[in-house]
Amino acid sequence: MHVTYGRFDNAGTRPYHSLSQILYGILEICLLIKTTKDTDKIEDVIEVSKDNIADMIEAAKEADADTLMRHIRVLSELSNDMKTSTQKRVKQRLHL
Repeated sequence: MHVTYGRFDNAGTRPYHSLSQILYGILEICLLIKTTKDTDKIEDVIEVSKDNIADMIEAAKEADADTLMRHIRVLSELSNDMKTSTQKRVKQRLHL
Protein backbone atom coordinates (compact mmCIF):
# COMPACT_ATOMS: atom_id res chain seq x y z
CA MET A 1 0.00 0.00 0.00
CA HIS A 2 1.25 3.49 -0.79
CA VAL A 3 0.17 6.59 1.08
CA THR A 4 1.12 10.02 -0.18
CA TYR A 5 1.94 12.95 2.00
CA GLY A 6 0.19 15.07 -0.58
CA ARG A 7 1.68 18.49 -1.02
CA PHE A 8 4.28 18.10 1.74
CA ASP A 9 6.25 15.08 0.58
CA ASN A 10 9.42 15.61 -1.46
CA ALA A 11 9.54 11.95 -2.45
CA GLY A 12 5.92 11.82 -3.60
CA THR A 13 4.96 8.50 -2.01
CA ARG A 14 6.19 6.40 0.84
CA PRO A 15 5.43 2.71 1.26
CA TYR A 16 3.61 1.81 4.46
CA HIS A 17 3.22 -1.71 5.74
CA SER A 18 1.01 -1.30 8.79
CA LEU A 19 -1.71 0.85 10.28
CA SER A 20 0.69 2.25 12.84
CA GLN A 21 3.02 3.47 10.10
CA ILE A 22 0.10 5.21 8.37
CA LEU A 23 -0.84 6.75 11.68
CA TYR A 24 2.71 8.02 12.23
CA GLY A 25 2.64 9.59 8.76
CA ILE A 26 -0.59 11.46 9.47
CA LEU A 27 0.70 12.53 12.86
CA GLU A 28 3.90 13.81 11.25
CA ILE A 29 1.88 15.94 8.83
CA CYS A 30 -0.12 17.44 11.70
CA LEU A 31 3.06 18.22 13.57
CA LEU A 32 4.60 19.84 10.48
CA ILE A 33 1.56 22.07 10.04
CA LYS A 34 1.63 22.97 13.77
CA THR A 35 5.35 23.76 13.57
CA THR A 36 4.74 25.90 10.49
CA LYS A 37 1.97 27.76 12.29
CA ASP A 38 4.19 28.46 15.32
CA THR A 39 7.42 29.36 13.47
CA ASP A 40 8.21 32.49 11.50
CA LYS A 41 11.09 31.06 9.46
CA ILE A 42 10.07 27.49 8.72
CA GLU A 43 12.79 27.22 6.05
CA ASP A 44 15.38 27.18 8.85
CA VAL A 45 13.60 24.39 10.74
CA ILE A 46 12.90 21.75 8.08
CA GLU A 47 14.32 20.87 4.68
CA VAL A 48 11.64 20.88 1.98
CA SER A 49 11.27 22.55 -1.40
CA LYS A 50 10.02 26.13 -1.68
CA ASP A 51 6.77 24.92 -3.25
CA ASN A 52 6.15 22.60 -0.31
CA ILE A 53 6.95 25.36 2.17
CA ALA A 54 4.41 27.61 0.45
CA ASP A 55 1.81 24.82 0.66
CA MET A 56 2.60 24.22 4.33
CA ILE A 57 2.27 27.94 5.14
CA GLU A 58 -1.10 28.01 3.36
CA ALA A 59 -2.30 24.93 5.26
CA ALA A 60 -1.09 26.46 8.54
CA LYS A 61 -3.08 29.64 7.86
CA GLU A 62 -6.24 27.59 7.27
CA ALA A 63 -5.72 25.37 10.33
CA ASP A 64 -7.15 26.25 13.71
CA ALA A 65 -4.54 25.78 16.45
CA ASP A 66 -6.98 24.19 18.92
CA THR A 67 -8.30 21.74 16.33
CA LEU A 68 -4.79 20.86 15.24
CA MET A 69 -3.71 20.18 18.83
CA ARG A 70 -6.82 18.02 19.34
CA HIS A 71 -5.93 15.95 16.26
CA ILE A 72 -2.33 15.57 17.46
CA ARG A 73 -3.53 14.48 20.92
CA VAL A 74 -6.05 11.96 19.54
CA LEU A 75 -3.52 10.53 17.06
CA SER A 76 -0.86 10.28 19.77
CA GLU A 77 -3.25 8.43 22.08
CA LEU A 78 -4.24 6.10 19.27
CA SER A 79 -0.59 5.47 18.46
CA ASN A 80 0.11 4.48 22.06
CA ASP A 81 -3.01 2.29 22.26
CA MET A 82 -2.14 0.48 19.05
CA LYS A 83 1.27 -0.56 20.36
CA THR A 84 -0.29 -3.07 22.73
CA SER A 85 -3.52 -3.82 20.89
CA THR A 86 -4.17 -7.18 19.27
CA GLN A 87 -6.96 -5.69 17.14
CA LYS A 88 -5.36 -2.61 15.63
CA ARG A 89 -8.06 -1.97 13.01
CA VAL A 90 -10.78 -1.95 15.64
CA LYS A 91 -8.80 0.51 17.77
CA GLN A 92 -8.21 2.74 14.79
CA ARG A 93 -11.88 2.84 13.80
CA LEU A 94 -13.02 3.53 17.37
CA HIS A 95 -10.62 6.45 17.79
CA LEU A 96 -11.20 8.03 14.42
